[in-house]
Amino acid sequence: MVSDGQLLQRYAERRDPEAFAELARRYAGLVYGTSLRVLGNADDAEDVTQECFLELAMKAGVITISLAGWLHTLARNRAIDALRKAATRRAYEAQ
Repeated sequence: MVSDGQLLQRYAERRDPEAFAELARRYAGLVYGTSLRVLGNADDAEDVTQECFLELAMKAGVITISLAGWLHTLARNRAIDALRKAATRRAYEAQ
């Protein structure tokens, strides 16, 4: 089995779509589950999951820590940001 680090390196150096697809397959559940627990809404969790994998695509070459930990932290933070945006929007619309 190819390690996460090897897949990240293949994607970062050659933009190998198969390497990225394998990373997405491995971690989509973790990212989606984390987002869903924070947000409580499947549609919003899907949006956050897409944002996280987009950021992974952009930063694949600079990730030096555990990919699972990095993605979990990113998903949690993005989901919290989405909650804050929604609260701000509701407060603005209430005025």
